[in-house]
Amino acid sequence: MAKAQWARLDKSWASRLEFYDLDKRDQKKLAGKRKHPLAKCEECPLERKVCVPGFGTRKAQIVWCGESPGAQELWAREPYIGPAGKLLKEILKEESIPIEDCWFTNSTLCLMSEDEEWAEKEIQACSDRLFDEIAEVNPKLVVALGADAFYSLTGFDEKITLVSGTMFKTKDGKYDVLPIIHPAYVLHNEGEVSNFRHYVRQVFRLVYAPSLTSRLKDPNTTLVLDEDWEDACNLVHKKASKTGKLLIDIESTAYDPLRENLLIVGVSPDGINSYLFPTAEFDEDGEWLRPIEENVPEESIKFKQLNKLISEREAFEREGHNVDFDQKWLKSRGFDVYFTRDTFLADYTMHEQAGGHGLKSLINYHFGNDDWEKTLKKGLGKIKNYADIPVISMNEYAGKDVAWNWSLGESQRNELMTDDDKFVHDEILIKCMHTFSATTLRGYKVDLKKSLELVEELTDKLDYHASTLRDLVEDTSFNPGSSIKVSAYLYDELGLPTILGRNSQAKTLRAVQSYCIDRVTNGNDTDGTLAHALEFIDSKLEYASLAKEVGTYVVGIVRKLGPDLRLHPRVRLSGAVTGRIAMDEPSLLNFLKGSRVREQIVPDNDEWLIAEADAKQFELRYYADYIKDETLTKGLANPDYDPHDEATTLIFKQVIELCRIIARAEVKEVAERAYEDLKLLGTKTGSYLTEEARRAVFYSKLPDNISAIPFEQITKAFSDCCDIYRRIAKTVVFGLLYNRGAQAIARAFRITYADALLWIEAIKGPWEGVPRYEDYVRKCLDEDGRITSQFRRWRRAPSVNDTNWHEWFNAFINFPIQSACNDINMLNMNLLYNREEELGIKVMWPIHDSQIFQVRKDGYKERLAFIQTLLEENIQKLVGAKEVKFAVETKVGPDWYNVKDVSKFELVA
Repeated sequence: MAKAQWARLDKSWASRLEFYDLDKRDQKKLAGKRKHPLAKCEECPLERKVCVPGFGTRKAQIVWCGESPGAQELWAREPYIGPAGKLLKEILKEESIPIEDCWFTNSTLCLMSEDEEWAEKEIQACSDRLFDEIAEVNPKLVVALGADAFYSLTGFDEKITLVSGTMFKTKDGKYDVLPIIHPAYVLHNEGEVSNFRHYVRQVFRLVYAPSLTSRLKDPNTTLVLDEDWEDACNLVHKKASKTGKLLIDIESTAYDPLRENLLIVGVSPDGINSYLFPTAEFDEDGEWLRPIEENVPEESIKFKQLNKLISEREAFEREGHNVDFDQKWLKSRGFDVYFTRDTFLADYTMHEQAGGHGLKSLINYHFGNDDWEKTLKKGLGKIKNYADIPVISMNEYAGKDVAWNWSLGESQRNELMTDDDKFVHDEILIKCMHTFSATTLRGYKVDLKKSLELVEELTDKLDYHASTLRDLVEDTSFNPGSSIKVSAYLYDELGLPTILGRNSQAKTLRAVQSYCIDRVTNGNDTDGTLAHALEFIDSKLEYASLAKEVGTYVVGIVRKLGPDLRLHPRVRLSGAVTGRIAMDEPSLLNFLKGSRVREQIVPDNDEWLIAEADAKQFELRYYADYIKDETLTKGLANPDYDPHDEATTLIFKQVIELCRIIARAEVKEVAERAYEDLKLLGTKTGSYLTEEARRAVFYSKLPDNISAIPFEQITKAFSDCCDIYRRIAKTVVFGLLYNRGAQAIARAFRITYADALLWIEAIKGPWEGVPRYEDYVRKCLDEDGRITSQFRRWRRAPSVNDTNWHEWFNAFINFPIQSACNDINMLNMNLLYNREEELGIKVMWPIHDSQIFQVRKDGYKERLAFIQTLLEENIQKLVGAKEVKFAVETKVGPDWYNVKDVSKFELVA
């Protein structure tokens, strides 16, 4: 095909099609195969392009309608043979939908353009053809894969994530349409695999088993009145003792148990009967009284009767869904409940995605029942909170919650969960849930006086940098927080090059900063523009950092305080597929290391200190033991051995040695001699003086002759330099371990590919076992499609192909190490929490490889020494390591920021 024919097309789209260009002879051969009698190709912007007709069984029960053919489909002229199509067919097979019952087609038979106006014309030109095709097949159901297909079939222009799983009709009203997310979206968002399976199973039910759409029967629900309270508790206890399980679920006005109200405690002992115990007053018409008044105080008879029922630990298990929520509510009211099962966490162990474990979607997925909450809200209109729901409606809703959740739990335990799933749930997740529930409900104290001081201090710095930026641009109205204004000044006024490919303004500014430093240090700034730009970028980056600290980590923290003026964050154990936790409201895991905002986190009172126990080089040591590398394990048999320091020396050789001499020099003359040697060495091996190290020296304002510079400034600059080199070496080490190639390292540190290869080669010696581990991961991916950690968590690759193989390989190579290290850290947290009283501590939270906790002042040194040994022995036991030794380092201080090595800390009277 002549290139001139593409001239009128959008260039980015045309570039995608160049691979499929056909010469005129090929076009003639295909001319008779490319058109459909009702396709208005002459009205379509895609006229004369290669089309891909529908394919499948002509009298199929299901029509799968996508958006347009992809790359491989165009080349082979057959639909649904690319990565997305293969994933769809794999899941159809797994969900027992026969391929011979399917017809596969697309909204447009040619590759759709990215231009919205053109795409609209293309869809309209192919519309008659599409509906004629569907009529010829005459299916029971049409499935719209993605938003464009949904629009083509129904005329509704909606986000596909908002309408997926909801039934519609085609524009002509003849056929049912079920919109669902496109399999291509699933390939790029692995967390959506479970949701996609859910929708495919919904297709199965609609076509083959419509009678299953209400498989779970409505429960017998009893609203327990005051006079029946004791009898109901006794009856439920008797039934639960027979079945061995009690399902507990609460209904409240909103999320926060410290600010909101508890409405109902619902229980089901058998999945057939639900009993609802109202804990707030309602009137004769079944409306909750305003303001909401809870009527089950801790000293009441009703409380004691209900508490006896739900706190039972001998006769039966206690189960719920997302039980961290229910347990916090019940504990905050004085109930002594201890959940042993959680259907939310159970589903998380079976499907390794971070989301998609909601009760309504799980019931729909496993049993076919419709979302009863959506039906409730649709019938009652806009609901601000659950107190707006009349008691009679709440009765039906909450009754289904507890009874159907009971049935879900039975199905999980008896049919779905493997022994590995049960181990992760029972031994790790549910126990960690209890620890987090207790510690976050207890809360963490914030020094409000310190917060106010930080706001004032940081705001002054913020104003200073804002004023500096306005002076630099010579515009008193300049807004330093506006990315548009900043970009206009740097690129339009100063004429700096636009550097693309960065996903944030901060990263873009650092790239421009590097560009300027290179030219300034090489003498290529004759008019001073680049030096001026550097001064501007410095202030802008500092301004942005300060604004983040003030807004998120000071003012933001104060806004999140509970009514008791303490922080009560929410921890999610299902926050990541590796098992890493997530925290919000607020997240204390994201507090900047080395930032004074940590000063706000303080002990409960003067009798306590803040302590930190950090497992040194934990992930690296675990990796060495896991891959059984003989060379490295010999070195790591010494708990004080630091492989990152050795890697730094191996990579940077004389450069790092000279930097260390300067940083550690006790007299200035030693530093000056080493600095001269370093400058001479830098002229010979410039690539080893990386951009990061040059920046550290450059920003310390060190000239060629440092004799006039204060000695402390010199040592500080090169101490920073050594830290930077160590961080670089650490990145290279983990790059080697986790399959990060020389190309990525060269790009990250702006060195040549050849030098990146030298860096990797320099540290390969101690890591002889890495290739063997990579072979193991490769086998897991290619043969099994799944990989398991030491603690029996697993990760599955739902659809591996040539396009995403490397992405999955990188995910698999990280998983066994990072997942196990995270689990060990959480098990250490549980160990400390279970022995709080004995150890004289209060557990707060784990972060990375550390434990944050409070320790009593009296005897803190002895307590921390014992805790250090306790954690080291526990890690050694959990890992089962014989040669590699794990070391824990403890720090202590008056607040989280000022923690220091125990030997260096002194109590102030």
